[in-house]
Amino acid sequence: MKHILFIIIFFFAINLYSQDLKYRKGIGIEVGFGHNECYMEEKSSNYPGTDNRDALFVTPTFRLTYQFGLLKRIPIFTFSGLTINGGKSKEESNGYKSKMSILSLEIGVIPLYYIKDFSFGIGVKYNRIGLAYADNYGSLLGAKDDERSWESVSWLGNMNENCWDWGIRTSYQYKKISLTIESWRSINNFAEESIKDNVTYRQKNIRMLVGIIF
Repeated sequence: MKHILFIIIFFFAINLYSQDLKYRKGIGIEVGFGHNECYMEEKSSNYPGTDNRDALFVTPTFRLTYQFGLLKRIPIFTFSGLTINGGKSKEESNGYKSKMSILSLEIGVIPLYYIKDFSFGIGVKYNRIGLAYADNYGSLLGAKDDERSWESVSWLGNMNENCWDWGIRTSYQYKKISLTIESWRSINNFAEESIKDNVTYRQKNIRMLVGIIF
């Protein structure tokens, strides 16, 4: 966490003295899709091991944005919206597979550095988890020839509803339209407080977004 804060502060300092602020300010929207991965580690003696959900899992994102200049020299990009994170496991030899879906309200801030129509930034975002559930195709311990069907199980009680991520953003701006790639990773373990000493939950994702500034 200290390293991330140092990088962001260093980024502010570069921006303050090295760029010409010719960019659009104002309110906008962004929509897009991203690939999500979720990593779970169990440290207790009862069920030690990992449950990595890193198969292709594409989900949508929608957000409102606001871009402004701080101290007349530092472009600041802020956003708030809804996104679905989580992850999908690879299919096991017995046919079992699982998808974890985590619906969150996200609020983020990213200081930007501009080179003509391109911008780059490193920032942080807060996620308020409102819904989390796993869709399991049968049982992990079942036999290969067992009859299987999808079952949905709530997972919210196992998670801390407050989650922080750090990420990087690269964007190309053409008039009012922007094309963006972002990548985000967990800062904190977002397992529920009573189990976090033995369980670790972390996530990462990469997104492609299209935006407009009004």
